[in-house]
Amino acid sequence: MKKIIAIISISLLFQSCFSYKAVENNSSEYQVGKFYKIKQKEEYEKVKIISTNDSVLVVTHNFEEKEVDIKTITKVKKRKFSYFKTLILPPVTFIAIIAIAASSIKVKTGRIQSPP
Repeated sequence: MKKIIAIISISLLFQSCFSYKAVENNSSEYQVGKFYKIKQKEEYEKVKIISTNDSVLVVTHNFEEKEVDIKTITKVKKRKFSYFKTLILPPVTFIAIIAIAASSIKVKTGRIQSPP
């Protein structure tokens, strides 16, 4: 029972307030100052767009500035604030933890016996 409570608590602590929505790989779709997940080859990278051009994006990734050719990007996801993950999921998870903990507590009830 302690493992279940620990797993739920960890999932509550490490959840993100953001989700990513797929967008088209189009130079007009990118907004300067916004965060994106871009997929090149096999990996996604979380980047912040500094400037855009018709064929090149200037982004920061891991505190390094680099240029990315738009043609090499296979998938793009834009970061979006998630109200569900921020406002609804934590209280529901907290209530579930309380319910699991309360159901695991065993209350001993005893009868009073009268002397024979």
